[in-house]
Amino acid sequence: DLGLARAQVGGTHVTTLLAGTGGFLDPNCSITGHFDASSDGYAFGVMLLMLLTGRRAFEGGETLIDFCSDLGVDVLADARCGWPLSVAAEVLAVAQGLVMTPRKKRITTAEARARLQAAAAPPPDQGGAVERE
Repeated sequence: DLGLARAQVGGTHVTTLLAGTGGFLDPNCSITGHFDASSDGYAFGVMLLMLLTGRRAFEGGETLIDFCSDLGVDVLADARCGWPLSVAAEVLAVAQGLVMTPRKKRITTAEARARLQAAAAPPPDQGGAVERE
């Protein structure tokens, strides 16, 4: 669903064509018809929440955003995945930053990528190699 909202310029006006799957489409975009990079970021944030929780974007009559709104990472992180708590917490924080309302407070997808890369990076070497005999 990333990048499905597109503008078509024709003559004297711009028409926005919206397409997407329920739960992924930025609510602000669907209400106003205006989209920007944060709209794609919203869909990316939903995808991150799906990875973290093992749930679908829309399940049981509730969006994943609503489901995750009041729960902590210890409850949300899918135990079957064996998430390290610090990584799960950062994935949740990044996802929340991408789906934040109002959308002008959202983090950028570039910031999200950098934070996720840092969270996934192995810890720095703690003192050099150890020789084996």
